[in-house]
Amino acid sequence: MSRLLLCWIGLAASIAYVLNPGLGLFELLPDALPVVGNLDEAAATGLAIACGREIRRLRAARLAASGGSRLQPSPSQRAGTPGDPASRS
Repeated sequence: MSRLLLCWIGLAASIAYVLNPGLGLFELLPDALPVVGNLDEAAATGLAIACGREIRRLRAARLAASGGSRLQPSPSQRAGTPGDPASRS
């Protein structure tokens, strides 16, 4: 599996764990335990942040390697192009 795919899986799993759709039926550490009860949610949040950063880094590296740019020219830069109605007098 590619690293990007693993990061997406980690991000989805950690978000699903934090949102906890099972209403506490699936808990690694019960929240009733003092101090350590929320460590599993903190770890899942840390995993989500780390995966999100790695996804952004990998996508930026892939974009830089392809030589492409996601930025669109601003309207002022497009105004001087031939065939543009705004450039005609």
